[in-house]
Amino acid sequence: MTGGDLRSLLSTVEAAHARIAPRFLRAEPRRRALRYLCGLALSNGPRGGRRLVMRGGEEQPDGMQRLLTSAQWDSEVVRDDLQDMVAEHLGDPGGVLVVGERHFRKNGVRSAGVHERYDRLTGRVTNGQLGVFLLYVSPRGSAIVDRELYLPPVWLADPRRRRDAGLGDEVRFREVGELAALMAARTRVPAAWLVAGRPYGASGSLHTALQRRGIPHVLEVDPAEVLPFLVDNRVVAQSVDAVLGRSGHAGHGPRGADEPARPRRWNTVRWARFPLAPAAHHGFCRWLVVAEPMSPGLVRRCHVACGPTGTPLNELARAVETAERAPDCLAAACVHAGLDNYEARQRTAWYRHVTLSAIAHSCLEIARADADPARAESSPGRTAAVVMGAVGAIPRGAGHRTRTARGTSFPRRWEPADWMSARPVGGRVG
Repeated sequence: MTGGDLRSLLSTVEAAHARIAPRFLRAEPRRRALRYLCGLALSNGPRGGRRLVMRGGEEQPDGMQRLLTSAQWDSEVVRDDLQDMVAEHLGDPGGVLVVGERHFRKNGVRSAGVHERYDRLTGRVTNGQLGVFLLYVSPRGSAIVDRELYLPPVWLADPRRRRDAGLGDEVRFREVGELAALMAARTRVPAAWLVAGRPYGASGSLHTALQRRGIPHVLEVDPAEVLPFLVDNRVVAQSVDAVLGRSGHAGHGPRGADEPARPRRWNTVRWARFPLAPAAHHGFCRWLVVAEPMSPGLVRRCHVACGPTGTPLNELARAVETAERAPDCLAAACVHAGLDNYEARQRTAWYRHVTLSAIAHSCLEIARADADPARAESSPGRTAAVVMGAVGAIPRGAGHRTRTARGTSFPRRWEPADWMSARPVGGRVG
C-alpha cells in the first residue's frame, strides 16, 4: 500500500467514525472507537485485543474491553449507519444480497453460543461460534451489512450459561433461516436479489418470509427435496431428482449430509429452469433453476427462485454467480479487518466487535473503489458471457425424453421452460 493509498484509507476511516460518533454518549468510548477502527483497518498481522491496545497507545486493556462490554452505545444503530455508508458508496440497483456464515474457532465453553460444529475450512469438527452474515455484492465492491450470532438450544436452556453470556430473557432460539430472514427484513441497501446456499434453502421460514415481503430471492436446495412443480396448469409434487431423471447426486461427499457443498466454479454451465406453483406475492413467479456443469466430476446445483414475472433466466444465473464472491468477502474481512480476531465472551461484545470490524472492512472496500471509480469488483475469469438459448413453454406431451441444447435430456413433460449456457471469458476460472 502506497502513502497515498494509506492517506486515502485513513480519511475513509475518519469519515466512517464521524458518521457513527454521535452514537457514543461519552467522549472516552468515542475516541476509543476511532482507535479501534484504525487498529482493525490499518494494522498488519493479528488484531487481537491486546495488540489493538498497544497500537492505540494505551497501557492497559481495560478501556478497549469497556468499549466492547459496558460502554453506552447501541451496535444495532451503528449497524444501520454501516448500511447507509455501504449504500452511499458501494450501492447499485443491481446489487446482490448474500447470506453467508463463518465458524469462529474458540477454546473452552464459556463464549456465547460456542458449540462443536463441522468446520469446512479445516475439515474437522471443532469448538467455536457460528456467525450468520448478510453480505452485499455490487460492481463497486462487497461488504458485510448485517450479522447475527447463532445460539444453539442447549445454550438457551441453561440459566447459568445465559447469565454468564449476558443473554436477556428476550433472547430466544432462532434457526439459521430465521436469522437470515430477520436480517433481510431490516436491510437498507439497494439490491435486486437475495441469494443463499443449501442450509438456508431448506428453511421454510426463510422462503415464507421473503415471499411475504416481496424480496426476490434464489435459494439453493437439495436435489432430493420435493417441490410443487406446475405441469399443464396443475401442481404436481415431485422431487428434483425425479424431475431431472437422475437419482442421487455427488454433493455431500465427506462433509456429511447436513453440510452444504462449497460453491464450485466451472468452465461451462448449462442453465435451465422449470415453473413451480404460483408465489404468494402478487406479480411474482417461482422456478426451479438448475445449473448443470458440462465438465465431468462437478456437481449439479439446484435453486428455488422467486421473482417478478418475466424475469429472464440470465438474470437469475448472474445473481447466483455474483453470490459466489461472498466467501471471498468474509475471508478478506478476517485477514484485513480482524473479523475473527476477538477476545469476547459476552454476546454484546461479539456484536460490537463484529460491527466495528465490518465498518473497517467496508472502509477498505470504499477506499479501493474510490481509488479506481471504473473498477469492476469481479476479476477476469469470473465474468460470464451469457448466451441465451431457445425460450418456450413446457410441452404438454408426455412419455419419451426429448433432447435439448448441448445434448442434455429431460423428460418431455418436464422439459425446461428455457435454457442457456454460460462460459467464462478473459481467463481460466477458479
